[in-house]
Amino acid sequence: MIAVGIGFQGRATGAEIVDAIDVALAAKAIGRNDIGMLATARFKRGSLALSEAASKLGVAIRYLDEQALQRCEARLLTYSKTSSARTGVSCLSEAAALAALDGDGCLLAPRLVHGPVTCALATGNAS
Repeated sequence: MIAVGIGFQGRATGAEIVDAIDVALAAKAIGRNDIGMLATARFKRGSLALSEAASKLGVAIRYLDEQALQRCEARLLTYSKTSSARTGVSCLSEAAALAALDGDGCLLAPRLVHGPVTCALATGNAS
């Protein structure tokens, strides 16, 4: 199963989130049907853009609390000063992808930046 960790600026649209996911999937030759869930920080709950993206992709969103994200910090591949200041982790999308898999997943690559969206892919089993 693939967990897609998402970080995005408030101005991001659902279409931009889907576009970023498609670019990340294509880079690893992975199809949309392999996505198990989208994941992001709990404070992003209520984002219409993220809900639209999840609906278009036919997957659920897992919202993660700060502690779950921080538990993955040592395994992140990217350091973003902006992400660290705003979210408390050095890369929200990577942390969310790993945390969605209960910390047992493996990042497939460093996060991808596509417009106002960051996207990271992790593989593993979620409970």
